[in-house]
Amino acid sequence: MRTRGFVSSKRTYFDRLCAALRLEADAQRGGRASAHAGTVRVHLEQRHEDCFLSVGSSSDDRSACPVETLAERLEEARRTASDELGETIAGQAAFIERHWGELQQMFSAEGIAETHAWVAARKAAIVALYADAS
Repeated sequence: MRTRGFVSSKRTYFDRLCAALRLEADAQRGGRASAHAGTVRVHLEQRHEDCFLSVGSSSDDRSACPVETLAERLEEARRTASDELGETIAGQAAFIERHWGELQQMFSAEGIAETHAWVAARKAAIVALYADAS
């Protein structure tokens, strides 16, 4: 999606998600918008022509990881068809709404260390996969 696609995605998915979860909007910069509530910050990002949602700690304005990656930590999401979740921004927004309580726990004071460790291990596994493929 081009910039116009970003604006459309923001209006259609991100702004609706913010209203549904009562997220407080942060400053929008270029092809990126974010909003937060409780322990979670949700990001709408644009890379190349694609828009996607990612989730991180409300105390950090960088995203932790894309929604479809975090979904791997939750049993129900692992049973959900990956194309339904990861391929569409609508699926990503629906996932965030369905799992808002679990996401709050993952980024809470009690859960943040485990979440960061899991994200780091996941990133290392991806790097190793590409290194082995070379």
